[in-house]
Amino acid sequence: MCNANRDDQATADARIPLAPDASWRLPVGWMPVVNALHRELVALVGDYEINHGVWQKAGRLRYLAEFPVVSARARRLAHEAQERTASLCEVCGGPGMRAVASPRCAKHPMRGPGAVPEVIAARPALRTADDVARGGLSDPKPPQRATTSAERNA
Repeated sequence: MCNANRDDQATADARIPLAPDASWRLPVGWMPVVNALHRELVALVGDYEINHGVWQKAGRLRYLAEFPVVSARARRLAHEAQERTASLCEVCGGPGMRAVASPRCAKHPMRGPGAVPEVIAARPALRTADDVARGGLSDPKPPQRATTSAERNA
């Protein structure tokens, strides 16, 4: 089943605490997993920061965050999200075939006729030091739409 029109994969939760220099190259189909992971982490450890980034590597999610307290459960949640994405199409979030590079469903092939380019989710709003001092984003930026690699390279 293709989930290409799901509302929850359109944008990243604006409250995801992405450091200004952190990398963001998240496949749009994995947004529901990342948004759910963020909610679970906040409930578990409170405020945290993605200090290195969020991206796809070897067909799985990489979510590198720094937590205010050492938490084996937080690391386990991130690992479980990583394993879930290994079999989710990175374009639509539907069931996909595990792959070394990019899991895809039959409707979104990486190569050949009907190939679908990489689709990266819009980056969440950046937090400033003032935002952190106030406990979050005071004025989150409006959501941006996801872009394809062809649009970013134009």
